Amino acid sequence: MSAFTRPDSKFWWLYLETTKEKIKTNILIGATRGQRADNALLARDLYHKTMSDLAQGVNNVSKKAITFNAWVDIYDRTAIELHRGKDRERQILPRLRAAFGSLLLKQITKDRVIEWRAQRLTTPRVVEHFGGPRGKRRVLPPPALATVKRELNLLKSILAAAVPTYLTASPIAGKGGLGPAEKIPKRKKRIMTADEEAKFLAGFQNPADALVFMIAVDCLVRLGDVLDLKKADDLGTTLRIVDPKNGEEIHPPISPRVRTALDALPANDSQYLFPHRRAGLSESERRHTYLTLCRRVATRAGVPWGKRVGGNTFHWATRRTGAIRLLRTGTSNDIVSVVQAIGGWADSQMLLKEYNEVTRDEMAAAVAKLHGGAK
Repeated sequence: MSAFTRPDSKFWWLYLETTKEKIKTNILIGATRGQRADNALLARDLYHKTMSDLAQGVNNVSKKAITFNAWVDIYDRTAIELHRGKDRERQILPRLRAAFGSLLLKQITKDRVIEWRAQRLTTPRVVEHFGGPRGKRRVLPPPALATVKRELNLLKSILAAAVPTYLTASPIAGKGGLGPAEKIPKRKKRIMTADEEAKFLAGFQNPADALVFMIAVDCLVRLGDVLDLKKADDLGTTLRIVDPKNGEEIHPPISPRVRTALDALPANDSQYLFPHRRAGLSESERRHTYLTLCRRVATRAGVPWGKRVGGNTFHWATRRTGAIRLLRTGTSNDIVSVVQAIGGWADSQMLLKEYNEVTRDEMAAAVAKLHGGAK
């Protein structure tokens, strides 16, 4: 049978006699007689190359054969579904499927991945309808290095999980060796100033939406956890965060302004504190909708927003800003442990490395205090 077509597909397919598997190629059948003839030759060439690879034992062919698409279906159900970042990972999967989908796992070599990586970093992105079905066609710059790195890391995880059932070893295991070792430029991380926060909070039309932001700042709670809060999670002096990122239930104290705002919430029949931010939406949609609102509020309030313009992000303006403010209070001999417990960080070193920022004035004041000050 070798290469064949199907009435329900616009691509050529291959039948691999040795593995009894039918796999879809990325080769279109073609619209004209000439295209069909040329693409038929390409499909047959791919068939012979694939069969040759299988016969020669290329890239662990002694293992059971499975296509990348088929393995991703399994990996999605059994691994990604359990990840906190499953929404982000599922956004990446179509890009990996487009590049490697029809290949057998055994055909994905380091050279193929290096070629794909280089192509991703240099190929502009074409959006046929930017902003919606009626949007205009736009050509965007190639994806940023950080974006491609996230895609590559997911690809590494997918291939590593195929060991030992389908691969003896991942072709891209370990670090380095996949092209130029460019360093991702680090942007200066912002914290939201008190003046920016006042303008920002005043920009919300619904006080409940402003309260979502205040809880994230004062209680060091991630957005998804705030939107999941139930009335039963309001314990009076603390909130109950049932399923935080590190997995252990935490009870951050409720600040006075958050307590006042919670008490002022209008009565409703929902079990949730913020039912208007749920309304049948998925977890990903809830977060996206609220973050879009934040961007609009910031624009109206004249508050810088977004990494590209050196502005705030939700995480920087809430959990990061709140943690740094608490660390700067120094109200405890072990303030790092106190902040770690409030925010539920598993590692205190993360606080010291990422959140313990100081200003030039604070450094000068510390030196002056240590050495007796200037005369």
